[in-house]
Amino acid sequence: MRLIFMGTSEFALPSLERLAGEHEVAAVFTKADKPAHRGMKVKKGVVKAWATEHGIPVFTPSRLKAFEAARCREIAPDCIVVVSYGLKIPLEILDIPPLGAVNAHASILPKYRGSSPVNAAVLNGEKKSGVTVFRLNEEWDAGDILLTKEITLDERETASSLWDKLRRLSAEALSETLNSMDEITPLPQEEGKATFAMKISKEDARISWESDAPGVDRYVRGYFSWPGAFTTLEGKTVKILGGCPADEEHNVAPGTILEVDPDKGIKVACGKGVFYITELQMECKRAMSFKDFLNGCPLCAGERFL
Repeated sequence: MRLIFMGTSEFALPSLERLAGEHEVAAVFTKADKPAHRGMKVKKGVVKAWATEHGIPVFTPSRLKAFEAARCREIAPDCIVVVSYGLKIPLEILDIPPLGAVNAHASILPKYRGSSPVNAAVLNGEKKSGVTVFRLNEEWDAGDILLTKEITLDERETASSLWDKLRRLSAEALSETLNSMDEITPLPQEEGKATFAMKISKEDARISWESDAPGVDRYVRGYFSWPGAFTTLEGKTVKILGGCPADEEHNVAPGTILEVDPDKGIKVACGKGVFYITELQMECKRAMSFKDFLNGCPLCAGERFL
């Protein structure tokens, strides 16, 4: 099968690698390189780098308009495959391939349409997640379902670990879909059951210590490793990277440090229960265990995270 692949983030890379080994990837569309990190040096995207290394033509339009539609018609793909691309694809392009355009989305649609379904699954305490391959239309993540693959979340699943599992599952799901397109009956999504997980910002990851301890725990795991759940201490930002909740009573304000347990961690009061911080990172410092953190920044009972 002759394909155009559209993808940008590292989430898309396993799918490109898998499909290029099974089909003819005639072209790759990806977002343009952009400056990254403190030095603002331009970093080549992983999808672009892999495609270039393997001799696949790469195109990086900032928007998909008539010129790109003409290019796609010239390439004449049987199907367009989209994974974590980041640009809206107009109907003029979606209608070009005889087999249409398919997308691998990191949730069980119609639940968690949008750009942050992986975070949402952990934040909301879901027991299962997965990948849905669906036929693209002009609405966000609303096309007919072609294939769904589910997995069970681990008890201590983080957004980062789930993201890695689902990007590999996406490659598997797309491979199965493309290899059995003639046998699949598309299934319309149930619009009444649709929920959304829209783009997250750094401020979304601010911990609310008024939440119960399991809720704080889901925040820490749901925003790991980006943007990172955070709080403040004496006006300085502190990322909370690891810990565990406990059903223990207290009578102090949420966010208050109750004690520093040498084995369990920094014990912090929540709206209900407590959360033991085991790994954290002060702004402009490296991530470290609570024991290493306390060597350079001693904490006392009664201090409070806000």
